Amino acid sequence: MQRADSSPDAAEEDGLKAFHDRVGAVVCQQYAPDETLTTVEHLLTDQWVTANPYRPRRPGAVRGKHPETESKSCPLCRYETPSHVMVIDMNLQVRIPSETASTCAARAHLEDQDPRKVETYLELVKGLAEFNQKDIQGPYLARVLPNLIPPLGRGTAFLVAFEPRYHGVPLDEVSRTAVNGMIRAWAFLEDYASRHGQLAIAFVNHGAAAGATLPCPHSQVYLLNYVPRLYQRINQRNEPGRCAMCRMLENETVDRWAYYKGPHWVAYAHPTGVGSVIVVPTTHVAELTHLSVEGQQELADVLQRSIGAMKHIHGGAVPPHNLWVRSGKVVGHLHAELQPRTSTPAGYELATHDLISVTDPTVLKDEMQRFL
Repeated sequence: MQRADSSPDAAEEDGLKAFHDRVGAVVCQQYAPDETLTTVEHLLTDQWVTANPYRPRRPGAVRGKHPETESKSCPLCRYETPSHVMVIDMNLQVRIPSETASTCAARAHLEDQDPRKVETYLELVKGLAEFNQKDIQGPYLARVLPNLIPPLGRGTAFLVAFEPRYHGVPLDEVSRTAVNGMIRAWAFLEDYASRHGQLAIAFVNHGAAAGATLPCPHSQVYLLNYVPRLYQRINQRNEPGRCAMCRMLENETVDRWAYYKGPHWVAYAHPTGVGSVIVVPTTHVAELTHLSVEGQQELADVLQRSIGAMKHIHGGAVPPHNLWVRSGKVVGHLHAELQPRTSTPAGYELATHDLISVTDPTVLKDEMQRFL
């Protein structure tokens, strides 16, 4: 993987080319509606709204519940997914399959079925389970596969999954090495997106209240061909030679909210929601690929420990939460946010887009430190 102080070598270029070829062979397994999905600008704000009536058909969403103990019915545990595009092996190395039994089986299925129907793809993944397991070829930390029904229609969206033994557990109970593998996958996808003029957004949804439709711990990465409005606003807050995040690191008030300080990362109680936290590199780093191996490992550590602390704060159960990473040249300074979904925005928040937090960041900082 390319670092800030190095240039891409032949092996990296070969790996990216192999990934590009693999995406081309597998992306046909994503459902892409014939018509262009309607995307409009909100009449009063600068938000974009995309209408996608196919999203409720994705696996897991149709059940309307989380069968936490029913791994036998979980599509991730059963490998009922599109073909894998990448595997992170036990040594944190990226392994990209070439032509596999699963891609051959998928191609044969799609040639015999109507590609315009969602049902074609729902049946497709059920028939790929046996082939997908064979494609893995041994133990692994994380596997990357296309999102079966992309949220933005003809976009590129990926899902990063762990081994089935982690079914139904929160991210803090997944092995640290496996979470390192997930972040390694994020970094590879980010690098791929950057080289193709795209923006990568990695995130985790945990619990139905946070938008998760599958009980297995997993993350998603969207590769966008546009810059979201919020990213543009963050960019506007940056100053030449001194970005918004660097200014935050120097702010004495914010420093009092820090509950973790490590060699590569600092984590703060964040007054933007009930129990929210923000995790920031201690130096100006724009992308995950520019972190050292130790920096990526420390990110896995602080995220897992933060989720574990939230579990104690909320009475012993991990609350529904969203975790997201913002990175890239537009943002300027990589950072991650972790937000419990224990309250619902009410009329004032929805009317003004202002936020009300019932948690004092100083109190939250003390609680996070206590259970970290």
